[in-house]
Amino acid sequence: MYDTEKRVELVKKRVHEKYRRKMRRGICRLSALCAALSAFLVGTVHTVAGQTQITARGMYGLSCCMKTPA
Repeated sequence: MYDTEKRVELVKKRVHEKYRRKMRRGICRLSALCAALSAFLVGTVHTVAGQTQITARGMYGLSCCMKTPA
């Protein structure tokens, strides 16, 4: 059995790890929610605009949704 100081140290370490895992899960969930919301909004814009094709233009986004010339 460990002495009291060692047990307190181990408990603090476990509490810290549990807190870090909880924060990491929260960040992952928030990222997934943001990705789903973005996909939903792009789909909504596509539906409302009545366009036939959605194209993404580079990282700096000259235009997110464009109609291709007929």
